Amino acid sequence: PARRPRRAGHPRAEPLAGLAAAAFALHPLQAEAVCYVSQLAEVLASALALGALLLLARAWDAPSRPAAAGWAAGATALLALALGAKVVAVVVPAAFLAWALALGRRPGEPAAPWRRAGRALLLGAGAWGLAAAAVARNLAELGPGASAGLHAGALGPWRYLLTQLRVHWHYARLLAWPSGQSVDTAFTPSPAVPDPATLLAAAASAALLGGAAWLALRAVRAGAASAPAWRAAAFGVAWWYLWLAPTSSLVPID
Repeated sequence: PARRPRRAGHPRAEPLAGLAAAAFALHPLQAEAVCYVSQLAEVLASALALGALLLLARAWDAPSRPAAAGWAAGATALLALALGAKVVAVVVPAAFLAWALALGRRPGEPAAPWRRAGRALLLGAGAWGLAAAAVARNLAELGPGASAGLHAGALGPWRYLLTQLRVHWHYARLLAWPSGQSVDTAFTPSPAVPDPATLLAAAASAALLGGAAWLALRAVRAGAASAPAWRAAAFGVAWWYLWLAPTSSLVPID
């Protein structure tokens, strides 16, 4: 794990990663994760999900196929526990795929991203199966108004999605300036016909995601030993949106 930050190719990866992790661990925003009981499920699911991702990364680096299969099986078991805590852990296989595409290439390896994608899908096959089963179960069992995502109470999926475009930037603002935290933040829903605030939020999200895709493409063309900042930035944007997806999109969760 101590060598994992070097994946991005930055010469000072370890101290920078340690500084970022320490700052985030002590960030005032973390108070929301520990100050009310219902959030403990999210903390547990997140810890187990990160453990599953680390095991998948070990499987990626394993010297033999049996060793890789063993690490991948352990990751699948941890993901099962994470899903038992909270369904937000369905993100794990997609997060691993993003990791493999952005940071999985070593110097001298083929440049084609589809090779890394195929290997990531193979190693994460068990995780993908668990995630699909969890989503299918939620779709089958949750009634109207019972979940975030497809039903979203009285809003419906369209207005819920429009509202979450603005909520994403509210989260980003809390990260930059954590004032106004609450157990349950009151947020005015977006209208069915997008208003200027919603359109601005959508444009900003599209620009951010488009910029991340552009950086990722430049990193692919530059090679494995180049463009560490581009690859890290692209992965960071993907990480942000992936982990918000279960509660800020149409993904159904209990």
